[in-house]
Amino acid sequence: AFESDTIFKKTVEDYATQLTTAASPDVDRITSMTSEAGMFMPCMVGQLEGQFLKMFAQMAKAKTVLDIGTFTGYSALCFAEGLPADGSVVTIENDEEIAAVAKKCFDASAHASKIDLR
Repeated sequence: AFESDTIFKKTVEDYATQLTTAASPDVDRITSMTSEAGMFMPCMVGQLEGQFLKMFAQMAKAKTVLDIGTFTGYSALCFAEGLPADGSVVTIENDEEIAAVAKKCFDASAHASKIDLR
């Protein structure tokens, strides 16, 4: 079993976070709304992972991304931020209550038009 919700030692995580671009206000909103809705926060990717997903989409010059397991939308929105204006993210969430939180987050974001929540 893991002793924490990170895969690295705290010092490594802190160091990497200091050198990583901060999440956008839209992505930060997902963190707040997830907490306010009382959702299980460890299911959400963090800043490091989110910025990596955004960078990966940019480096791959992706136009379309499939995100399986939306939860409240952190990874889907990070992917959307890394895509060009005509890009799209198809994201799939089975739990209707959780999907409703994600939809609110997506609708309030600058990248709402790129995200197809199913």
